Amino acid sequence: MGYGPPPGEPQMHYFAAVPPKPRRSSVIGIVIALVLLPLVIAGFVASIFFVRTQSGWSGTETLECGGNDEVTVSDINATIPGDTAISASGNCVVHVKRCSLKGSIGIEAYDNAHVIVEQGSVDGTESAIDARDNARVELHGTKVSGPKKRNANAKIVGP
Repeated sequence: MGYGPPPGEPQMHYFAAVPPKPRRSSVIGIVIALVLLPLVIAGFVASIFFVRTQSGWSGTETLECGGNDEVTVSDINATIPGDTAISASGNCVVHVKRCSLKGSIGIEAYDNAHVIVEQGSVDGTESAIDARDNARVELHGTKVSGPKKRNANAKIVGP
């Protein structure tokens, strides 16, 4: 006795349609291309900016910040006779940590700039701080030597 149809009967074959499996590698590739790659590129560009703003100032010439930049400097002894140590304008934000700033003007801030000085010193022969045109200068644990000038809605917070 054998398997299959009786002799003389046609043999029938049944095939079931099997849907193709989705290719995981193509889905992962699309996710990487559309989501992760732009994030990696943005992080790389941001790291270049971060390194430049963190360590690019030696304190031998004026630190200038403008536009919508954000700059952080730490542990710098800046002495710039006859000139301004830090000049910030146009919505720029400058974070100064544990720095000594000396110049004819220690900090000049104008046009909505925001300067935050923590645990440092600002010394200016003409003025330690010159804030004007909606600028804001915050001093936290900072020694200030020299006159402070403020006008046109500017604010100086701290000693």
